[in-house]
Amino acid sequence: MSLDKKIIIGVGVLVIFIAMLSCWYKFSHSMKLVPPFEINTKYVENNVLIATQGSKYKDAVVKGVVDYLTTKPVYIRVIDVSKLNEVNTDAWNAIVVLHTWEMSKPPKEVKEFLKNNYNSNNIFTLTTSGNGDEKIKGVDAITGASLLKEVPNHVQLLINKLDNKLFVKNKSDNNQ
Repeated sequence: MSLDKKIIIGVGVLVIFIAMLSCWYKFSHSMKLVPPFEINTKYVENNVLIATQGSKYKDAVVKGVVDYLTTKPVYIRVIDVSKLNEVNTDAWNAIVVLHTWEMSKPPKEVKEFLKNNYNSNNIFTLTTSGNGDEKIKGVDAITGASLLKEVPNHVQLLINKLDNKLFVKNKSDNNQ
């Protein structure tokens, strides 16, 4: 076999190996789709949209936030981040977006949503990555690695933001 054929076969094997490695990575590290659900009635004063991706960590964070919010008069809707393009930010008192970095970038739906709603003051973001400090430039986000031991801390950070947005303002309005 000639040297040219050996090089071509070697490059072909390398390309196939890289493609297989990329497929394995995508399959083993990709987020699951989240089925939508709602809690409480739409006719309460406050409403919160949670857009997330499916993973043990994100599911646990969503459960913690939802468990807290169900003790309040709040309508809650949970959707997959792939549906963010359908969201009217003006229809929600608060929007929580939980997403991860895949292949060194955020999901395109999240990036586009945040770009289109850059000036919105009702969006709160929790971004996860392998090293825990990746986030979309210019976005005020809670960041961290998807570690289950961090769930209580991240739930509390989101609850604090939601409380300040939904209830502190309402309390001061009632005192006037």
